[in-house]
Amino acid sequence: MRKILLLGIIIFLHSLSAFESGEKLTFKIKYGFITGGSAVLEASDYTYNDSIDCYKITSVAKTSSVLDKVFKVRDKIESLMDAGGEYSHRFKKNLREGRYRQKRTHYFYPEQGLTVYMNYKRKKKVWREMKFDIPPRTHDVLSAFYWARMQDLQV
Repeated sequence: MRKILLLGIIIFLHSLSAFESGEKLTFKIKYGFITGGSAVLEASDYTYNDSIDCYKITSVAKTSSVLDKVFKVRDKIESLMDAGGEYSHRFKKNLREGRYRQKRTHYFYPEQGLTVYMNYKRKKKVWREMKFDIPPRTHDVLSAFYWARMQDLQV
């Protein structure tokens, strides 16, 4: 009986993956005993350009209603990572922190070895675009976190 139970546990643990679609991690941000806000990390299945299977990883951070009156934060960061975890396809960042605003998007083209970086200029109300060469298997900061979770790390 013990051998069957042990075998069942081993099979169960082996079947666990680093993360699964639908995973949602919720964090409370505290300053001492005051809850300053919350942050949510969420991973879900997504089809990019009608044919590429990806994980859509979303990070949303916001301050609590009490701190909103002092310094309001509403940040949303979104990443599209190849379902195999090999590289990023798109990275979007929309930050609203007090008066500070930032909108930026990276489109990754791993086949061509380049990324197109777009940054929104609020005063001019235009998008500025730049192109950069990238090495193979490039990740953005959010997908890199999930990629690391997929690795078989040994102590």
